[in-house]
Amino acid sequence: MTLAEMATILIRHHQIHEGRYELGISFRIGVGTVPGPEGSLPAPGAFMGVEGMSLTPAPPGIEGPNVVDAALVNPAPT
Repeated sequence: MTLAEMATILIRHHQIHEGRYELGISFRIGVGTVPGPEGSLPAPGAFMGVEGMSLTPAPPGIEGPNVVDAALVNPAPT
């Protein structure tokens, strides 16, 4: 699934009918000791995971492959 497809799903889920949005992704980063391959000593390391997603309004005049227009992908009912 692309970032634009996920943004479209969130726009439809939250019944947003106007505005231009991008998908925002929050990451959580942790550090600690990571076991090495068998027989080697542990080493300092980092872990990263996705913490959440949100819709971020796209600034006026900014176009890109991940900017989704809510009026096009989820038109208001008539």
